[in-house]
Amino acid sequence: MSKVMTMKEAVSKNVKSGDLLFLSGAQHGEPAAAAYEVIRQRIDHLSLVCALVNSATLLIGEGLLDKMSRPQELMLLIRSFLSLIDRFYSPKRQLFFGYRSIGEAFHRSDI
Repeated sequence: MSKVMTMKEAVSKNVKSGDLLFLSGAQHGEPAAAAYEVIRQRIDHLSLVCALVNSATLLIGEGLLDKMSRPQELMLLIRSFLSLIDRFYSPKRQLFFGYRSIGEAFHRSDI
């Protein structure tokens, strides 16, 4: 069974009102077609995490976002949280050294 579907089908099946969206595209371009399809379907009350701003400005302009965050802000929150964990479990040894990406921070093997 093929999982290939149109953008219209993919958005209607996977994006609901009140969802958290992560729109990246820093390496291969923004997913503008997905943002336009969310706008066409008028899916609102979304929280958005985005690396680039074009998709965000489209969704903001249409009034579909309730919250927006950037990966850099999330990374600061993750670092703070991991730093507290490190201090709690090992007050004399600091385990946290920094991470290049959110995925790397979530896939720590030393906790």
